[in-house]
Amino acid sequence: MKDIKLYKAAFMEALECEEKDFEMKPYMDGNKGGPMLAKYGDAVYKVNSSDDLYQYAEAHLTDELAFHLPPYIVSDIMEDIHASEKFYSKLLDGIRKEHKEELALLLSVYNTTQGDFWGILYEHADPLLCAKAVNAATEMYDLEILKGELVEEWVVNGDELLSMHVEGIFKEVVFNEDTPSEECFYIYDVDYVFYE
Repeated sequence: MKDIKLYKAAFMEALECEEKDFEMKPYMDGNKGGPMLAKYGDAVYKVNSSDDLYQYAEAHLTDELAFHLPPYIVSDIMEDIHASEKFYSKLLDGIRKEHKEELALLLSVYNTTQGDFWGILYEHADPLLCAKAVNAATEMYDLEILKGELVEEWVVNGDELLSMHVEGIFKEVVFNEDTPSEECFYIYDVDYVFYE
């Protein structure tokens, strides 16, 4: 668990402000460490440490949050896992009958069009089926590697993937760079409702 002072210091550096200029509170009630939310002027920002972002990635890969991942990212990090019989075995074990029927229909579309499997799934399937498919694929990979790849995508494209506003901000702040105690923080704008 990171000290709130580090989150505040990262926020002040990223937005070039002073501590008196903003309010900060835990993202989740009762959470003593990060991630944190900062209210600055009329905007709200989420402040994640690199550890927070890795936990966020794990949640996206292992539960229903998976539906919120863009299909091109899923396609990129999961590669051709959808061509594996083992993938379908895991997926079919974890979904309801109506999702099995939906999957059969979507596989027919995929086999006919030879389009992007994940794109077809995300465009036409129930969100829960998409999440279950990502979860099943995740079980077939090294979770730490997948988390690293997802975090890398977020860091490279944070202004598009994490920022919640058009032309929003995504900033990276690094303390003690290139030392064993290196600390990375990521600051991006979120909807005001998160702070309420």
